[in-house]
Amino acid sequence: EGGKLAPITMQKRLEMLRSFFRFCVDSGWMERNPARTIKLPLVRFAPTLPYTEEQMGKILEAAERIRETHPKMPLGCEKRLKALILLMRYSGLRISDAVGLKRETIGSGGRLFLYQAKTGHPVVVPVPDFVMKALKDCDEGNEYYFWTGMGKLKSGLTEWQDRLKKVFTMAGIPDGHGHRLRDSFAVSLLERGVSLETVSMLSGHQSIRTT
Repeated sequence: EGGKLAPITMQKRLEMLRSFFRFCVDSGWMERNPARTIKLPLVRFAPTLPYTEEQMGKILEAAERIRETHPKMPLGCEKRLKALILLMRYSGLRISDAVGLKRETIGSGGRLFLYQAKTGHPVVVPVPDFVMKALKDCDEGNEYYFWTGMGKLKSGLTEWQDRLKKVFTMAGIPDGHGHRLRDSFAVSLLERGVSLETVSMLSGHQSIRTT
């Protein structure tokens, strides 16, 4: 089975195995940890890249014209798509956090307060005025901006991921991905001199090594 797994998955499983046997040794059930001698597989990370200003322009333009190519999408979807893209780009939110964003989490002055999904850490991010305007333009008075609140969030998330994929295709960016909006957010902060530790916290990374 090992040959069928990605190296990063193998690393995680081996760490779990080591922890299990360490517990067995500490409990006196075994004399030594047999997993300690197993070498971790080499993992080569292929980081994604931020979008250029030109690419962002094409992405936003494609979002505004989405119903020209996909007329079956609901009316107003173009405004919500644009707002979602801007929100992810200028807040660093994962798409799951963005789709599940409640209106009440953005206070006066455009300060976004939330708990990052992966780390659970509280984060406050200032949201630019033009992003707030985009959110206001698609605000239908519901509890959430991009989800009805009905059913499971995962269903709504899948729908928005599919819409974003169509936007990237229209924009001529075949390797386009929502995660690259987070990359753009992080890199823009680093270019402005924000510390790596702060960017890591705002991005909700569990380790600064990820950042």
